[in-house]
Amino acid sequence: MGSLSAFWANHRRLLGAAFLLAAGAVVLWRLRGALTPFILAGVLSYLLNPLVDTLSKRGFSRLAALWFIYAIVLLTGVVVIGLLVPAVVVELGRLADFLPGFFRDLQQMAFDFQSRYSQVQLPQPVRQAIDDAILTVQTQLLRVISLAAQRVLGVFSALLSLLLAPILSFYILKDLDYFRARARTLIPRPERRETWDILSEVDKVVSGFVRGQLIVAAAVGVLVALGLSLLGIRFSVILGTVAGIAEIIPYFGPVIGALPALAVAASMSAVDAVKVLLMVGGVQWVEGNLLAPRIIGRRVGLHPVVVVFALLVGFELSGILGMIAAVPVAGILRVLLVRLLANRAAPG
Repeated sequence: MGSLSAFWANHRRLLGAAFLLAAGAVVLWRLRGALTPFILAGVLSYLLNPLVDTLSKRGFSRLAALWFIYAIVLLTGVVVIGLLVPAVVVELGRLADFLPGFFRDLQQMAFDFQSRYSQVQLPQPVRQAIDDAILTVQTQLLRVISLAAQRVLGVFSALLSLLLAPILSFYILKDLDYFRARARTLIPRPERRETWDILSEVDKVVSGFVRGQLIVAAAVGVLVALGLSLLGIRFSVILGTVAGIAEIIPYFGPVIGALPALAVAASMSAVDAVKVLLMVGGVQWVEGNLLAPRIIGRRVGLHPVVVVFALLVGFELSGILGMIAAVPVAGILRVLLVRLLANRAAPG
């Protein structure tokens, strides 16, 4: 009991910060449905705050910096929407015409496979195991298709959150210095310095990874869309967008994002599929050797094995969203663990 009391006395600041972070994360996760506009606003504020701080240091008032950034973002959004929306609408119409035939071809391939498979003489246990595996795959595919349809319908219910998030973010960024000052007063004075240092380290790790990952994802999406367009593959804008969004997931994202493009290319010809495979491989080489090391680097400080483990745990706990959050959460845990070990090793 005495050693436990001594451990708490020596590390109460660090453990208190860890507890507050964990409790805050749990509360936000449990209330994520009602807090979606606020969570989106927080993420947007997190991304835009460095720009606001930079302009503030150059003589802008915080409010003027905000209006300037929002004007630039709005203008950029209008231009991007004006360029992309017509192309996306056209591609969505073509995709609606393409999918029924594509699924008919897949169904025919499945029938052909089952016809040939039924003619093969196999021991009953082996045949039963293969039948069970095929049934499992079919069930999972139906589940994925159903879930995708639900997500598409859910986009419309999320429009309110998307509209509210920039407004809430504006007020958060405008009064961010006030919120920071209030947060500091909530921390007891003896623990204030170390707790703030820990939060600063966490912010450095998370912000570097999140901003870098979003920049890399956008670059990959543009490169894939351009590559598919140059190769004459249909739905290049949509497929590039899917590849960019999937890129947010480390390690597994590139594979997930490449599959739809390969499926569309394979429906055209085997040669097209090979061309797309080579193109995607080239984009991933650029991402892995040029973009990611310079933009993201080693900001999280995690070994690849740890990253893969965190991704698998995140997927098990909360699917794709869990995978997206897994690496930043693992980075936060690394910061807390390193600080804990450093305090434990410190003399006295």
